Amino acid sequence: MIRRAVTFVKEVRSEMSQVSWSSPRELWESTKVVLVATALLSAVIGLFDMICARLMAWLIG
Repeated sequence: MIRRAVTFVKEVRSEMSQVSWSSPRELWESTKVVLVATALLSAVIGLFDMICARLMAWLIG
C-alpha cells in the first residue's frame, strides 16, 4: 500500500514538471475575457427573459 502511494506521488511530481504554467499576465488577460463574456451572456439572457415574460403576460392577459 505504501509502495503504491510513493509511486503515485513520484508520478504526480513527474507530470507536474511537464505542465506549461501561464504567466500572471496571461492569466489576468484570460480572466478578463471570461468576465466580459459572462457579463455579455448574462445581459443577453436577461433581455431574452424580459421579452419572454412580457410576451407571456400579454398573451395571458
